[in-house]
Amino acid sequence: MRRTLSIALAMTFLASATLAQQKPTLLGQHKDWDAFTLREGGKLVCYIASDPAEWSSQPRGANRGAISLLVTHRPASNVRDEVSVHMGYRLKENSEVIAEVDGQKFTLFTKDEGAWAADPKTDKALSDAMARGNTLLVKGTSVRGTATTDRYSLAGYAAAREAANKACNIR
Repeated sequence: MRRTLSIALAMTFLASATLAQQKPTLLGQHKDWDAFTLREGGKLVCYIASDPAEWSSQPRGANRGAISLLVTHRPASNVRDEVSVHMGYRLKENSEVIAEVDGQKFTLFTKDEGAWAADPKTDKALSDAMARGNTLLVKGTSVRGTATTDRYSLAGYAAAREAANKACNIR
């Protein structure tokens, strides 16, 4: 189920109107993270994806869609370690999402149901922290004012990122 959600959300994040529903290729499953490649406009994209454990999202029973986190490389555009979170609900306008790796906090900007780092330096710092960390907490607030927290296991993150790095020839 986790892999199916990751693929579906990845297609939502990565697909554009000009793509003809290209399917991602699974590079491998690494504990709680999956690594993929995809052609976007003929250019190679590599990414890793995970979903929080269902029991770990708070508050329990909140009305939400699929929740997922991606880290993407687009070598043709010189993009590396781009972190994006799909919260499963519309985020409060002008709000921020906090990503916390073992106590180290990163602020992400929001739009609609997603959150991203403001710049490549923050993406890299967050991705590096995730590679060394054990747990990622992602906290956001819906347009209705519901505060949520999702817990992602970082088990397998470093191996999945290495698989994506290798596929996209990133050192």
